[in-house]
This record gives sequence, C-alpha cells and structure tokens, in this order.
Amino acid sequence: MSEPPIELEPDNHFDPPDLPGNVVMFASDEAAIDAAIRELHIAADAAVRARGRFHLAVSGDVSLEPMWARMMIDPDLRLFPWPETHLWIAALATDHESTLMRIQESLILPSGIPEENVHTPLNTESDEPPPIAHDSAARPLDAAVLSDAQLTSSLDECSFLRTARTLRVMGLGQPFELCQDLAELAHAHTGDLRWYLVGA
Repeated sequence: MSEPPIELEPDNHFDPPDLPGNVVMFASDEAAIDAAIRELHIAADAAVRARGRFHLAVSGDVSLEPMWARMMIDPDLRLFPWPETHLWIAALATDHESTLMRIQESLILPSGIPEENVHTPLNTESDEPPPIAHDSAARPLDAAVLSDAQLTSSLDECSFLRTARTLRVMGLGQPFELCQDLAELAHAHTGDLRWYLVGA
C-alpha cells in the first residue's frame, strides 16, 4: 500500500521586484491592505502626537476602495485620528468628478472626517499645498497612498506628492508587473517609499 501524499505548506515567498525603497510582497490583497493600514494608523497617531494633525493624500483609483472599506469596518481602526486628519485627494484631470464621488462615498462620509479637513483635489499647478505645520515645511504631507496603476500619472500631474514623508504604493487587484517608467519615476520620490505588492 502506498503512503498518502504529504501536504506541503503553500509557498508564499515571492521575490520582490527591483524597486527603490522598501518592497514587501504579500500572498493576497487582504494581507497587503492589513499591513498598510496598520502602519498608516501608527504614522497617523505619531503625527498627531508630534504636530497635532495628520496630512494624508490619497489617489482615487478604484483598486484602493477595498482598503478604505477595510478601514471603515475594522473595530481596531475606530480609534484612527480622523478629527485631526487632513485629507488631500490626488485626482487625475481625466477622472476628476468620479474620483471625488468615490472618495466621498467610500472614505469621507463613513469616516466622519470633518468637512473642513477635506481639501481640493491636488491635480493642477494652481492647487494650494497643505497648510504648513510647525517644522514640517519641507514635507507638509505626512503620507500619500497611491495605487501602482496610477502612480506614474499621479506623480506627473501632482508633483507635490513627491514631498510626502512616506509614499505608500499599493499593488492591489492583480499581481504586480514592473515597468521601466514606474521604476524610474519612483526614484524621483525623496522621502520614505514603501511598496505593498501582491505576488503572482
């Protein structure tokens, strides 16, 4: 009688692509979202303790909606400092109205963030940057969360995002594929660059 086959543990190790910054590979969108949200919450609490406010920029890509939904339903995130958070929306010129609607429905209304803390989309040269708080003149944005799909266009249309203290790039919805333009543009970011990518 032959022995039953041995069940092997799934191999969730993925070789990260050659990108600047800190690249972490995940087995699923859910795992990537959990890690990114946990670190974002820590950064928000630290910024509020240090400067009394947290400046966050987000892109309106549809692939990020599961991340906002997770933030709204996770009991541990009810303590996220929304009252002290200033939200800046990086909307592409070609997707302005739908971006505003998506962010309004998926993040702004459910979070209860004060209306006065939600700012005009950052997508033109005439847009005013976030208010400078204390010692943060060089990097007025504490964090920016962008999708890998819109990273190139977001940084092109809104170069102000490149000054964020931490730029978090989410590769959700499909396995990440590296392209030369993406790698080159990522090098232009001068702060802490973090990638949350899903392996093939």
